[in-house]
Amino acid sequence: LLANPDDDVSLGRIINTPTRGIGQRTVQELTRMARGLEIPLMEALRIVSSQQGNPDSPGIPASLRSSRAARPLADFLKLMDGLADQSRKVDVVELIDEVLNKTGYEGHLERQKTEDAEDRLRNIKELRHTAQEFRAMDPPDGLISMLERLALVANVDDYVEASESLTLITLHQAKGLEFPVVFILGMEEGVLPHFRSMDSEAEIEEERRLCYVGMTRSKERLYLLRAFRRSLMGNSSTSLPSRFLEEIPRHLTAPPATVPRKVRTVLARDVWAPATEPATSQPETLFKSGDKVLHPTFGEGMVVSCVPSGSDFEVTVAFTEGAGVKRLLLSFAHLEHV
Repeated sequence: LLANPDDDVSLGRIINTPTRGIGQRTVQELTRMARGLEIPLMEALRIVSSQQGNPDSPGIPASLRSSRAARPLADFLKLMDGLADQSRKVDVVELIDEVLNKTGYEGHLERQKTEDAEDRLRNIKELRHTAQEFRAMDPPDGLISMLERLALVANVDDYVEASESLTLITLHQAKGLEFPVVFILGMEEGVLPHFRSMDSEAEIEEERRLCYVGMTRSKERLYLLRAFRRSLMGNSSTSLPSRFLEEIPRHLTAPPATVPRKVRTVLARDVWAPATEPATSQPETLFKSGDKVLHPTFGEGMVVSCVPSGSDFEVTVAFTEGAGVKRLLLSFAHLEHV
């Protein structure tokens, strides 16, 4: 809305979130007034605010002339004008912080303590992390460029099967569609399956079904990709291959043939090698259940288990500094005994 004040849909979503004493009836009257005058909602809001306290204002519905309705609208307009002024002075990361602070939206979500609110808070953190890429741009160019980047994500409703283009789509949206070639990104523990499904077999099964839906969207060729290191919400950490990779019948898979030999060896070892393949070499330092260890990112923890995984070892560690339980490949984990 700061980038485009004429965006009526965005204005309608935020005008009373968090609650500001602007009721649904007031919004309906404001919308009716804007449509009657053929002007954007923001302009109608400005007219109502400028005539606050004037009982004889022409063109303004009687319900909007009362101070009870007009004052919250005027306060909201003052808030938006202040943020619009800031958007022309500060970089996009500072602007996000200003919006969260002055609107009270972050505190509003924290007080709800619901799963949906937690999702929204994580989305805000990821948005702020994305905004770092545009921080060096002069305001308001950083905001505009970031919004343009985000707008490039395709909407499934606009998908045209015959078009010669790439389609970026979520697994949920892909149901019912087919493509000659499919790339599935994020085949990692904590992404697919999602970390919030780890404690429930039923939810893991739902994640498995979702993965299968994505895989069967491909008519000719399927590429499954994962990151060895992922940056998420401002934190960078190593990631384990998704358990679903090990469940794919080996005769249906092939290792990448066009990547450097060193990378190809690692991929073949920890993703494509059969689970029954014996370890070819044993690290100098092994861990046993109960060992106290130190990780460069996750801090101190206690080893739950250390078991062979192809030609490597998989170490499960319960960390004590808020990182939770992690499954790590020993050759990448850089663990130290404490």
